[in-house]
Amino acid sequence: MTVMEQRGAYRPTPPPAWQPRTDPAPLLPDASPYRVLGTEAAAQADPALLRRLYAELVRGRRYNAQATALTKQGRLAVYPSTTGQEACEVAAALVLQEQDWLFPSYRDTLAAVARGLDPVQALTLLRGDWHTGYDPREHRIAP
Repeated sequence: MTVMEQRGAYRPTPPPAWQPRTDPAPLLPDASPYRVLGTEAAAQADPALLRRLYAELVRGRRYNAQATALTKQGRLAVYPSTTGQEACEVAAALVLQEQDWLFPSYRDTLAAVARGLDPVQALTLLRGDWHTGYDPREHRIAP
């Protein structure tokens, strides 16, 4: 018997790691999801903007798949996939003004592409043989 057991120390029993969480309540901010479709806010949205957002999301998903394949072939040194995060990156890039700078982090390649950078130029940095494949001042995107 250890000293802690002798003194009656409280030791909570952790839940078994093999059991999945079945209650989503602690993970969600509200029991019902936030809804935009079919509301007054959706009726006021610009259809051209919605088409552009959707096109950027589709292009981002395809870009992730192609870049991941290039990494597996050894043609890219690394590619941090952003699958599931496309909407965050696209939205962040599209709200910037012309004079604003974008400072992408590890997984923000899609933000640079949504900002107007050529996809091939965005991947040049990830090949590991150039500093960047584009002029940062011209595009206002930091390497």
